Amino acid sequence: MTDAQTALAQVREALSAGPTPGPWYVRTNRHPTTDGRSWGWLDAAPPGGPQRAIAGVRVEWEGGDTSAVNARYLAACSPATIAAILAHVDAQAAEIERLRAERDSIAIENSKFMDQIERLRAERAELRDVLLRNGFVPCDIPACNCGSWHHRYGLPERMQEIKDALAEAGHELSNANGNLTLNALKALVAERDELRRQLDECSQMLARQAATIRGLTRPAEEA
Repeated sequence: MTDAQTALAQVREALSAGPTPGPWYVRTNRHPTTDGRSWGWLDAAPPGGPQRAIAGVRVEWEGGDTSAVNARYLAACSPATIAAILAHVDAQAAEIERLRAERDSIAIENSKFMDQIERLRAERAELRDVLLRNGFVPCDIPACNCGSWHHRYGLPERMQEIKDALAEAGHELSNANGNLTLNALKALVAERDELRRQLDECSQMLARQAATIRGLTRPAEEA
């Protein structure tokens, strides 16, 4: 069986020889031949017009002109019709090639896009690892809901440490200080200052006592 490309090449070669373009028509002989066959010819002029039969193209068939299937088929396959079909085939082939090129281009762009996604994923994993190694965690605070990251020992943790230290120092946040850290710190500072004052007084008193003791013991030492 002839493959499609070979068949197309043969048709193109035949068209390049310059046959009568068409359309073609079938002219029939109303008088059958002596052997009972009918005959006619292919014409480039429509029935009723001047006869200008295409030279050398004569068709014969049996059973009268109503059975001239082959003749009608040949007439339908005029050079003009075949040329139009070939033009359509060429246009479809060109469109197929264009779509293939577009497909290949999309495949290349898609491959580049996927490579970029993989690089971004690797960068994200690396950055996530850096954050985790440096004490950051994804935000899970409902009141914040920022969708970002917080240091694992951020403000809430630091504040809790201050509260624990104040409680250990005897200044736990309560209604007495309004549950305000600043008030508790002021009370702690005041307590520190008072202790320093008392320490200074004790130091001064000890110094006076030491001087008195030295005064009492000096005569004995001199004697």
